[in-house]
Amino acid sequence: MKNRILVFFLLFSIVLTQISSNCFAQDIVEQSSNQFKFKAVSAGSSFSVALREDGSVVAWGRNNYGQCQIPEGLKGVKAIAAGEKHVVALEEDGTVVAWGDNSIGQCNIPEGLTNVKDISVGFNHTVALKEDGTVVAWGRNFNGECNVPEGLTNVKAIASGGEFTVALKEDGTLIAWERNDRNQCQIPEGLTNVKTIAAGFAYTLALKEDGTIVAWGSNNSKQCDIPEGLTNVTAIAAGSDHSTALKEDGSVVAWGRNDLGQCDIPSGLNDIKTVSNGYHHTVALKEDGTIVAWGSNFDGECNNLRELLDVNVISSADYQIQAIKNDGSIFTWGFNNGMPKGLSNVKEITGGYKHTVALKKDGTIVAWGENDYGQCNVPEGLTNVKAIAAGDYHTVALKENGTVLAWGFNLDGQCNVPEGLTNVKAIAAGFGHTLALKEDGTVVVWGWSEYNICDIPKGLTNVKAIDAGQTFSIALKEDGTVIAWGNNNRGQCNIPTGLKNVKTIAAGGEHTVVLKDDGTIVAWGFDFAGQSYVPKGLTDVKAIAAGNCHSIAFKKDGTIIGFGQRNFLMPILNTYHNIAGFVSHDFDEPFENSTLKEGFKVEILGTNFCIYTNIDGSFKILNVPYNFEGYTVRISKPGYLFRDIKIVDLYKSIGSIDSPILLLAGDNNGDGSINFADVVEIAKVFNTNSNNENYKADCDINKDNSINIADVIIIAKHFNETSG
Repeated sequence: MKNRILVFFLLFSIVLTQISSNCFAQDIVEQSSNQFKFKAVSAGSSFSVALREDGSVVAWGRNNYGQCQIPEGLKGVKAIAAGEKHVVALEEDGTVVAWGDNSIGQCNIPEGLTNVKDISVGFNHTVALKEDGTVVAWGRNFNGECNVPEGLTNVKAIASGGEFTVALKEDGTLIAWERNDRNQCQIPEGLTNVKTIAAGFAYTLALKEDGTIVAWGSNNSKQCDIPEGLTNVTAIAAGSDHSTALKEDGSVVAWGRNDLGQCDIPSGLNDIKTVSNGYHHTVALKEDGTIVAWGSNFDGECNNLRELLDVNVISSADYQIQAIKNDGSIFTWGFNNGMPKGLSNVKEITGGYKHTVALKKDGTIVAWGENDYGQCNVPEGLTNVKAIAAGDYHTVALKENGTVLAWGFNLDGQCNVPEGLTNVKAIAAGFGHTLALKEDGTVVVWGWSEYNICDIPKGLTNVKAIDAGQTFSIALKEDGTVIAWGNNNRGQCNIPTGLKNVKTIAAGGEHTVVLKDDGTIVAWGFDFAGQSYVPKGLTDVKAIAAGNCHSIAFKKDGTIIGFGQRNFLMPILNTYHNIAGFVSHDFDEPFENSTLKEGFKVEILGTNFCIYTNIDGSFKILNVPYNFEGYTVRISKPGYLFRDIKIVDLYKSIGSIDSPILLLAGDNNGDGSINFADVVEIAKVFNTNSNNENYKADCDINKDNSINIADVIIIAKHFNETSG
């Protein structure tokens, strides 16, 4: 035995000196993220469009003409342009695709149009610049904006305004045509050395080679008043009536109309590589491929796409949409009523006419917005709240003990909680009335009594949910049927015949929306803005909300859709991904059809995701939620050092069949290090095979049924390595 060990150590020493130490160290492999990296942006009227580095397109904001619904299968895009209600994409092959409003033919691509190198979109017309320097235009032509001047050639850039078009020629001069009521087509005499152009609704910007800007046309909001001393400009953008310039140092300057904050550059904004102006908002693309937007956010056009991930709850007020994320943070769009900074740990949110109320996880309430009637004056010391509701001008809170408090506008007694009211499990508030659902399934109503709002339908029991519109109420029963009462001037209380299997209800101003068990939506009542017209094919909905004249559907895949007066789309950004790859050992297999690559454990630390590799070393973990910080994947197997891999980009595979993730073998005692302890283990059973009683399978590293010099070489190659 002693002689065997001495011989082994002699062999091990010789092998150790002969093996070069070029094997990899265990490390954390960083992969760059492209989930939210973009290479171009374009701002439409009340929506935004972005082009990913992989050539795919995403759009968000107002969607009344389908402008945010990307055509299925669209890929290979190299440029995008957004107009008032339509979008145009230029593909790598020089062809053009358009979608959205096509009422004036702005999406009708001329037959045979190819070899396009640039595109520009006006409010309702489209212009394409071809490789040969000629221009093609189509769409609205009421003022001749699509009448390209005969013989126009040698064009290197184009810009489309409200109802006019501008072309920059190779010699640095400009040509503009048609609508000129604000002198937007009146090129300043002697203007030369122009390197790029931008067109607003009725004005034009030109950036010269020396980094200065010239502007002309409508100046009603001072959009043509170039800030004094503005130089070193590299890019320009023109909106409806505000202008933006990007400087060489990556900073942004804006001027013109600013009633909605479109010229309020975010503090500390830098490293910008391009900007685009919409009607009343601005979108900037940073050097790192991320997007920043500011200005009007009425339809969510300035929403940070990252905020759309991990949304848990959607709610709506008359003029605002609210979202709660799983971490308790919130974001809103629509009417900006001054949400407190740093608000976190929120579990429920609701809103009235122009005030918002949030319930925190600790049972306290925060309220903000208009406070003319004290609706935001949360009673001092109020705690242990489990639910909230907001009427137009009053607020209601349900405590853990089943009692109710109300404050704010009380002209009709909507804040006069009935004496002795207890055992309440849910609340709702309308314009001038308040509802409470008791544990026994009965309903209590108080406040404004017009339209018989407070006259609960006789025999109403077994109720499991309630909601209140402006002047009507609805109740969902345990059997999945719905009952409504109160004002029915718009048909909001006319329950559709045969409606059943309802699991959620929502009351708007004068309309009703319900979510069925099968994930479909039914809506009825007032429909002047389309709030009761459910989008065709809308399925897989998991939650709903209703505002005064709009409805909201929150889909299972994370998409948020608004229809009615607030017609918007917040897209799904592949919030779930698959992590796949290949794993292998780093030594030669002793024979064909070996199972050595099988059985490596692949787990995502901090989660319940875990899988084992197949016989070829492959693995695939399905439906992993996106995480901005990424995940750490640990790969391990008895006898091997484990390896931690930091995954940031879930689009990429971890290793491939030709270049798999390699694990180091030789940690026989499982202490996370290949050292002399492992050498001793092998020495004890060196030169044995599977037929020998001293054979130890754990020390047979290459699984050739013999513990021999091949195993010595493997352990020597990995000597002194550690897990990590």
